[in-house]
Amino acid sequence: MENRERLISEMNIGDIFNYLSNLERKLKRLERYESFSPSNDLGDYHFASRLLDAFCLVKNLEKDELIQKRRFRILVQPRQIISKLIKDNTYLSFSQVGIILGGQDHANIMHSCKTVDNLCNTNNVYYEEYLNIITEIENLLNIKLKK
Repeated sequence: MENRERLISEMNIGDIFNYLSNLERKLKRLERYESFSPSNDLGDYHFASRLLDAFCLVKNLEKDELIQKRRFRILVQPRQIISKLIKDNTYLSFSQVGIILGGQDHANIMHSCKTVDNLCNTNNVYYEEYLNIITEIENLLNIKLKK
């Protein structure tokens, strides 16, 4: 404690001002992420992983196939749906969702979410399939998902 007191007593006004400015910037950064906490983030990652596993079971896909960067239509559409489900049901950022899905870029995840929204709004068959997938995952995991 003596070292800290001596260090503070040796600081000049400029040093104190810089120190307080740094603290203020850090506080503002933390306020932007008001829901941030390591346990929430770990919980979201765990939930996203469970959601991905359940989705693969429902769609009868291998997880490794789904998270590859291949652009086959048979893999792209399910990847878009799981991107939207993870983004809508967690507090993870687009970049974090992309990491879970095999290192996809945040722009790909944004595009996927937008594409699923557009298809659900314009194509009734697609929307019904989307709702069926959500219902099956809800039943499998015994949870309620955002639609």
